[in-house]
Amino acid sequence: MPIQQSTLVILGSGKYAILDKNSLVQRNGIGLVASPIESEHRLYLDSITVNHIRLMLAQLIKFLVRKMTIFPVESVVVFTSSSFIILLASETWNPLAEIVHIPEPEPPVVKHRPPERLVQYDIDDALIEYDIPQYHIQHLIERANSRISEVQAHNVAIQTGVLYQEIEEALSEGQMIRLGLLLCILGHTAIQAQQMHTAEVYLQESMSVFQSENYEPGIAYVNLQFGYLYARNRVIAMTAGRAYDDLQVGRWYLVHNKPDIALGFILNSIERNNSINRFASVASAYYSLIELYSDEDMIDEARTSLIESLRMFASSGRVRQANDILENYAGSLIDTEEMEELQNDLNRRNTIFELQLKQVERARDYQRLYLYYRTQSETSRAWKFRSLANNYLKQVPERVMFYRQPGVLSLLYESNQDADFAREYLMRAHLQLARLEMPELSNMVIRMIRSVP
Repeated sequence: MPIQQSTLVILGSGKYAILDKNSLVQRNGIGLVASPIESEHRLYLDSITVNHIRLMLAQLIKFLVRKMTIFPVESVVVFTSSSFIILLASETWNPLAEIVHIPEPEPPVVKHRPPERLVQYDIDDALIEYDIPQYHIQHLIERANSRISEVQAHNVAIQTGVLYQEIEEALSEGQMIRLGLLLCILGHTAIQAQQMHTAEVYLQESMSVFQSENYEPGIAYVNLQFGYLYARNRVIAMTAGRAYDDLQVGRWYLVHNKPDIALGFILNSIERNNSINRFASVASAYYSLIELYSDEDMIDEARTSLIESLRMFASSGRVRQANDILENYAGSLIDTEEMEELQNDLNRRNTIFELQLKQVERARDYQRLYLYYRTQSETSRAWKFRSLANNYLKQVPERVMFYRQPGVLSLLYESNQDADFAREYLMRAHLQLARLEMPELSNMVIRMIRSVP
């Protein structure tokens, strides 16, 4: 309620607050809240003593007794309400909390950061529980006597090469359970590298081995990895969608002359697209940063963003688009003397990209031969072609592996089915692990099901 003049508010314990017309008093579930109240207004009610209050109560009773015969109902109402007020003042009964809340000011807005209501947090937090199966995969590696833990390399092809050697040993010795475990590990490694189609092939082969051997723990592990695969697909799609939204919102703020807010969204888009290997989208976001930095007269940052955008476009097979951008900024951010050198660099990067793309295609041919001989039950010969395919992929960077990706809307639409598949496979794993009397792992799978976005 607005206060028109200075008001005395009883707070309890003999305390009161004096509020002026600029203050506001409201009732909440605890008591009275006054804002703002300066410290010098918090005074003790020394002038009102308990004796004075008792005297006032006695005089009121005498007055009401005289009027009781004339106005009995009105006297009871007046006595009850007056007693309530006096008891409050004397603290004989006090429901009000001795609290005066002074609201703190809002925190300052950090420069180059979107408003909190518009910030979209990373969906990868939903996969925290999925780090748990990695321990069990490591356990499988130890059981299969794999040397994968000895390999310290970021290239997945080198890691899988070590596993291929183990698979050849398992095939030569007829250790089918070991073969199934190694295939499951290969599937998990491919998921971590975001090679989802390859991971699906490995897991299907592992499931086939375990089903033929009637090895139920292995079947449960493969179902667990299938659930992880489809859940990861869902997370990747949602991350791509949010990265796309960030870029569009950032461009909107850029058009409306709000570069400080736009920068935060564009940088978020770059980070998210990098995390899921959408390099063409990263190059497009860097291109938007050129305009932002140029408008703010940040020439060095604009030039850096331009060169990064050019290199990423050229390294992703879009050299024509890179050359068009280069011509647009010739003479401004790029000196005329640098044009020839930059064009040669872009052409060189595109040539390397085309050669690496041929390696990928050759590897796919070997993979097709591998699948053919697998269907012909010539397992040993099939795995030789799989090893050849892996050798061709050892020197291929990720931007070549992921140069052709579906659009965001298509990715999001397909991910709805991925979420259903993830829950289905994880529920199968949960039931199988419960039947195998593995409660700890079974409960972990339940947490994974709940965290599928």
